[in-house]
Amino acid sequence: MDTTDQYIKMCEKATEIKGVWDIKCGDYVVVDKYKDRRLALITERTSQDFAIVAFPYASPPNRDMHRIENMIPLPRQDQLQEMREGLEINSHVPYKQLLSVCEWLCQQGLPPLRPMSMEMIWLAFVMHTKYNKAWDGENWISSE
Repeated sequence: MDTTDQYIKMCEKATEIKGVWDIKCGDYVVVDKYKDRRLALITERTSQDFAIVAFPYASPPNRDMHRIENMIPLPRQDQLQEMREGLEINSHVPYKQLLSVCEWLCQQGLPPLRPMSMEMIWLAFVMHTKYNKAWDGENWISSE
């Protein structure tokens, strides 16, 4: 699971993703209430607006309730793949998923010697194919 500053920034700026995010137990989030932005794991959804999160890297580890609007979702690769449903490929056929991403990467040109996680690649793919946006290193911009 990618928890790098770059991926968090990409997720924070991907407001379209947050708009369709269905929060569930086990989802990774960054709680944006704190100055240092804490990585957390959803342990329970208590209402439409609140969830209990665990801070596994806090010392000592603890749990707390937070407003969902103060959370930045960090989608896993499987969650990003599910967001592709309804598009031109069957998102439940792994070979077709991989082929579609590879074709897209070749069209875009491979990233210039910069490490990218599979989550970053899939987020960029979803943002491009569903919302026609591309990451410029700071923001998602319209690629029309």
